[in-house]
Order: sequence, then C-alpha cells, then structure tokens
Amino acid sequence: MVNNLILVILLIIILIFYAGQNFGGAFAASFVYLTCAPLMVIGEQEINNSYPLTALLVVLTFISWLRRPEKRPRSYYLRLFAVSMGVVLIAYFIGFFLNGTTSLQTFAIAYAGEVNVILLVISLSMLLFRVEQQDVMKVMFRSILIFVIVNTAVSVLQKLDIVYAYRMMDRFYVSENRFKPLLVMISGGSYDRVSGTFFSPVVFGATLLMAVVLLTAWIIRQNSRKIRWGAVTLIAVMTVGGILSFSKLFMLGVPLMMIYWAIYLLIFAKNRRQKLSNWALMLIVFVIVYVGVYFALPKDMVNIRDYYYQYFTNPLAALNSRYAGIEAPQVAFINDLPNKEEGIVTGAFDYFKQHSIFGVGPVQVEQEFLGDSQVIMAAHHGGIVALAAYLYFYLYTYVQAFRRRNLYNLSLIPVLAIGSLASVMLTMPSILPFVAFIIRWGDYSGKLVVGEDGLIHDEGDLRLHMIK
Repeated sequence: MVNNLILVILLIIILIFYAGQNFGGAFAASFVYLTCAPLMVIGEQEINNSYPLTALLVVLTFISWLRRPEKRPRSYYLRLFAVSMGVVLIAYFIGFFLNGTTSLQTFAIAYAGEVNVILLVISLSMLLFRVEQQDVMKVMFRSILIFVIVNTAVSVLQKLDIVYAYRMMDRFYVSENRFKPLLVMISGGSYDRVSGTFFSPVVFGATLLMAVVLLTAWIIRQNSRKIRWGAVTLIAVMTVGGILSFSKLFMLGVPLMMIYWAIYLLIFAKNRRQKLSNWALMLIVFVIVYVGVYFALPKDMVNIRDYYYQYFTNPLAALNSRYAGIEAPQVAFINDLPNKEEGIVTGAFDYFKQHSIFGVGPVQVEQEFLGDSQVIMAAHHGGIVALAAYLYFYLYTYVQAFRRRNLYNLSLIPVLAIGSLASVMLTMPSILPFVAFIIRWGDYSGKLVVGEDGLIHDEGDLRLHMIK
C-alpha cells in the first residue's frame, strides 16, 4: 500500500506540472520516478513501476496533440527512433511466431514490456521538446541532483545498517524474481556493493555513469574559464557512488570516456585550449576520487577492492563472465553463475546462431539466460533485423552529432554502446530519460538565430516549430 501511495503522489506531481505547462518540471519528476520510486504492488505481485507513468504520459501527450496539433515536434530523430523501434518490435513478433516455443500469454507479457519502453522514451522526448533548447540541460541537472540526493541517502544507509537497509530494499525496490543481488549482500553480512534505489549495483552503476558523462561533457564544452564547482562536486559524489557499487561498467567507463574525449578534443574540437583545460580539471577530479576511494576503503573490503581495480590493467577480462565460450558450437542452458569456460549469455547467443534473421522472440526457449547484454538479447529476440534497427538509429544519430560537434550525443551514445555489451542498458527504466535527451538534442544545430517572437533560439528549435 505504501509503495502504491508513493507512486500515486509522484504521478499527481507530474500531472500538476504538465497541467501548469511546466514541462521541464514534469520531465524532472518523471526522471525521479524512474530512478527513485518503489515497485508497484498488485496483490502479491511486485511489478515494474514504469507502466503507470507510461500510461499517464501517453494520455497527456495524446490530449495535447488533439488540442494543439501545431505543437507536434517535427523532429527527424523522433520519427527515426519510432520507425527503428517499430522494426525491432516487428522482428520480435515474427521471431516468436516462427521460432518461439513458450505460450502466447508469456509472449504477450514480455512484448508489452518492450512496447512500454518505446512508448516511454517517446513520451519523455515529447516533454523535452516542449522545453527550450537552452533550458534542457538545466532540467537534466536538476533531475540528476534530486536523483543523487535520494540515492546518496539510501547508499549511506546500506553501508551503516545492513539489517534496516535489507528490510527497506525488500519492501520497496527488490521484486521476488530479482532478489539474488540482495540475498548475496545479506548472506555476506555487509553491503559491500551499494545499489542505491536499484535492485542491482550494476543498474545503479550504469545510471550513475550516464549522469557523470553528461555533466562532464557539459563542463568540457564550456568556453569560459569559470569553474562550475557545483557540477564538479556533483560529479565527484556520483563517482564515489559508482566506485562503491563496484560496477565494472562504471569503473572502466569513466577512464575510457576520458581517453575518448582527449582524442576528440585534440583532433576535432574548436576552442581546443579551453576545452582541454576543462578536460584536465575533470581528469584531476577523477584521479583524486579513484585513488582516494582505493585507500579509504576499510581492511574488510580489500579483497573486493583489489578484485575490481585489477580490471584497469586488463579491461577486456571484465567481459569474460558474460562472453567466455560464446564461440562454442553447442547450446548451453544457463541456470546459475557462469563457470570459467562459459559466460552467462552463451545460451542466448546459441539460439541467435540457430535463428539469425528474426531470432526467437522476447522470451526464453528453454532455460537460456536473458540479460547482462543488450546486444545478445536483441540478437536472441529479433535476430539480425533487430540488431540492424538498433544500430541504424544510434549510428546515424552519432554521425550527425559528429557533423554538428554535438558533444552531448557524442558522449552519451558511446556509453550506451559500451553498456550494451555488459548490461541491458537500452531498456533499463533509469536510462530511458537519457535516451530521450539524445533524441531531443539530435536537432541541436549550435546556431543561435532570432525567431519571430524577437527572442534568440537555437535554429533547431525553430525548425521543430516548438517555439511558443
């Protein structure tokens, strides 16, 4: 009952913001909903809480379109996303009816989840399209700030009182079918890997990485020498949380992005000196945090610290638990943790090799593990067709971002690519606001012009016909 009451309150807040034409506030509240809200409870079942949010935003968007059709955004990237994901859904549908073996009811439930993700991204994008270009990053910053405050409080609780933290996580954030990470923590007697408001440290680390990369890109692209200490502090706090989650994706993702940014700035950036100065500042911040956490951890965490920090010298080994043995010809059914010869995605990949065009649909055929790799999961569900649709949207958006020197999308899309090798990053509810941001920022032109209203706007906003 408490879970559902919290969700209702948040949905009412979103509705109030929307009714008041405060679309930035509605997006921020939706961001907090997807990253901090508890599970929805129906009877004895704990259910993904994103469904009521999707329903609300879709209804509000539809009503808005009916009342003011001229406000529909004319965004190529929004249409491209809708078409690409439509192809993915068609591939999943065909794959199941050609090669699937489970019941139609099981397929319908899984398929509804895929549709929900796509509709939610489109709805969140629609909110951002109602926000002026120059205000979008302000909305993201406020959203991330609230997310960090809530998750810092929960993470501190997890480190201070494992019993109370266990009860809270069991009550609000961990469903019965995703209980294993929490069970591992409580059986070990301490919260060695903080997970914030998420059932898994992996999801927590992935969300933090997206937020850190977005804000770091914002700092790097500044042309002023003024240091944004608020943003720097927020990034440092998130980096501490990401390291304490011991998510390999986060721990390796930050240094990989720093190398990526350095190459980009040295070769392609304008106003290179100032941007490299900003990059150097963030390098110092990250080095201080990584080294500081390493030496600050207590003795009882030395083993876990050394285990995860070792991947800095051999980053490709971080993928062994997922992809080891993936080239083996036999079908493997994964029920538990992988052994040394076999990664957890090999079973799903074997079905892709058998049905490579359309896959087998978004459900298991036998006992193969589905998860921990968006690439393998898309291949399993929809074969080459689904993979090609995903690749086309993100690759096209990345190429256009490169042409326009759009550092935000040039930064976020590589993180999604890296994350898709180690997690189901493109379908995590907490990542969807960032995908919506990528769509919204796709039309960024970098050219400021005067609109008919006499105000200065980004040329992309005028092209979208979204100026009020």
